[in-house]
Amino acid sequence: MLTGFLAEYFSVHISSDAISIRYALIVISTISLIAVIPLSRLKPKPIVITKKLSLRELKDYFTKVNIMFLAYTSFIGLGAGLVVPFFGVYLKYMLETTESIVGLILSFAQLGTVIGGLSVPIISKHIGKYKTIVATQLLSIPLLIAIGFPQGLIIVSIAFFLRSSLMNMSQPLIRNISMQMVDDQQRSLMSAMRAMVNNLARALGIFLGGSLMSMYTYNTPYIFTILFYIIGTCIFFIIFKKEITEKHIFSSNHSSK
Repeated sequence: MLTGFLAEYFSVHISSDAISIRYALIVISTISLIAVIPLSRLKPKPIVITKKLSLRELKDYFTKVNIMFLAYTSFIGLGAGLVVPFFGVYLKYMLETTESIVGLILSFAQLGTVIGGLSVPIISKHIGKYKTIVATQLLSIPLLIAIGFPQGLIIVSIAFFLRSSLMNMSQPLIRNISMQMVDDQQRSLMSAMRAMVNNLARALGIFLGGSLMSMYTYNTPYIFTILFYIIGTCIFFIIFKKEITEKHIFSSNHSSK
């Protein structure tokens, strides 16, 4: 977030946008190097040796539910890979704006990420974590439409802010649910599989997103992202239909008062 504001600050005093971004990156790099000092003073905890995962336990992991959950992860990752890495390029050339304005919009979106993360406990407490995930992902779809088919810089900036809040709001809940789906012995495997599937899907999405932009238009990847988000959310709903449709405990207690 600070990078965007620094780039805008330097652009006021420097005629070249490229030079202003360079100075902003130098400042951020210096701050990152300073952060190594307190990090180096941390003492690691002793490593606990755990039982190695056997081939049979690995086979037992690939249940129908776990495979569907990984499919859900791949669709969301693929959709994100199509557009997220190209946000800066999209804003600059689709809206024909400057690098400093792009930096401010992306910084504004990062603020949305922070606010979304802080809002997770409150929202999930009231409607439940499963409904929160479905709601945030479905609500992000009209925002993607607003970004992909822009109606002005202000609307796109607001859509970026809200989209970052909603999509990042669900990530801690998804990690928590994934750990509850398996026993203690398989949690490290679940975490590794989720990371691998997500990274592979994002890598494929980046390749496809760049290809679609070069062959068609800058907003073409957004059409596929919306489609993949809908498919992923439907898979999540199928997996946790019982948890989503049942009445949340907090809501029933609250309404009875």
